[in-house]
Amino acid sequence: MHVQKTQDDIRKVTFAKVTGAKTPAPVFFEELQDITLGGAVRYQGESGQTNQLRLLTAIKRAPGATKKELITATGIPEGSFSKAIKSALETGLICQNATGFYPVCRDNEDEPA
Repeated sequence: MHVQKTQDDIRKVTFAKVTGAKTPAPVFFEELQDITLGGAVRYQGESGQTNQLRLLTAIKRAPGATKKELITATGIPEGSFSKAIKSALETGLICQNATGFYPVCRDNEDEPA
């Protein structure tokens, strides 16, 4: 994989060769400076799969979080967030009740384990 600087803070990741699978599309990200974190990145043009991973990570860190809290925690735009939540709920990766979202469901019910 190669990382290239395309603009001042914009980076592009490309994949030179992939064996046994389709070569992924390039990934763009913006490098941000954050004194508290020592550096951070914000992705651009993220895939649904990447958004879902960020969503699942946020839910595991804060079980019971609300939609608004998760949008803030993940930085995923609301339209993309809705798609990621819908997919995660349909596949049983998360569940939702009146208070928020949880990472694990019991017997595919809408109650956290």
